[in-house]
Amino acid sequence: VYNGHEFHMSYAENETAPAQKTEQWVDPEVQAELNALSSGWPKEYQPSKPIKMTPELPAAGSRSQQHSSSQAPSERREREPPAQSKAYAQELEAVMLRPAYTSEEKYRVLDARDKLLRLNQSHRQLDIQKSGSTQGYCPDMCPEKERLLREFQRQVSVFELQPDSLSRQPGGLISHELALKQYSRSSADQETPLPHELRGEPALHMTMSYLMHEIMDNDREPLGDWFHFVWDRTRSIRKEITQQELCSLGAVKLVEQCARFHIHCAGRLVAEDPSVFDGKINADNLTKCLQTLKYMYHDLRLKGVQCPREAEFRGYIVLLNLADANFLWDVGQLPDELQTCAEIRQAIQFYLSLQDTNF
Repeated sequence: VYNGHEFHMSYAENETAPAQKTEQWVDPEVQAELNALSSGWPKEYQPSKPIKMTPELPAAGSRSQQHSSSQAPSERREREPPAQSKAYAQELEAVMLRPAYTSEEKYRVLDARDKLLRLNQSHRQLDIQKSGSTQGYCPDMCPEKERLLREFQRQVSVFELQPDSLSRQPGGLISHELALKQYSRSSADQETPLPHELRGEPALHMTMSYLMHEIMDNDREPLGDWFHFVWDRTRSIRKEITQQELCSLGAVKLVEQCARFHIHCAGRLVAEDPSVFDGKINADNLTKCLQTLKYMYHDLRLKGVQCPREAEFRGYIVLLNLADANFLWDVGQLPDELQTCAEIRQAIQFYLSLQDTNF
């Protein structure tokens, strides 16, 4: 009784309401924007781990019924990809049949060809990880598609220009015989390269030979342009070795030549302005080269293959780690014939002299 009024109260038993699973819903307008922003053939948005739900009959006019009706077209599209893919393939084929006269038009044709190849691969549901690394067979020092792209975007180095082409066209014309593949930074959205976009080992050796005999001895251009060009093109070679998982005596020789270039620059360009030569970046690239060589030497030794210059580059690894005594453990894991070779013994002697301040 309160304030002249009588109240009757009863208490219900404690019960836990069962958890209800709700379907993840994507607004159709948001889905349309995602499709517009995505490159290539649009793919419907799907959560990484779809929620499995037992089907329930929603009430008439309920929101869940509206959700299911809005998602039905996307589900039908996923169940019927061949029809849409066929239309997209026809668009690509139409681009390939157009006459191409300029560098940009030729690039569009080759780009449509590559998209069509990737579309056919997706239909066959190729698993790149299970099928292994892609082996390239491009015979040129630079793939044709990249040459055309860099020409109409005016990204041609002075070492790749046709003679007197600057007077004929702003930015110059690329020489298809002298162009070298440019390094491109890896990214999460970067597509897996097709076989004709990767240079095989013979083409990589041809590229390195051209760099050593025609570019590295070239003293006509500014030193900064020379260093950045050779560094970029050798880094591109190392990237393709990694992409194709090459591990042979020929691949080892290529990485050793890249390491020698950075060793030479560390001594030859040490006094240059940082805008011309950055010693830290050069040392980082040398370290990456030697790290790659260390793994290659190990893998080839497991196959019974001995690399003729392993002792020399093992000595360079020791010299780069004189401030870290942990390298002695790595040296102790090497075969006896390597531990007793002159190159490694001399590098260890340098380390001992540094520890005793005997210098």
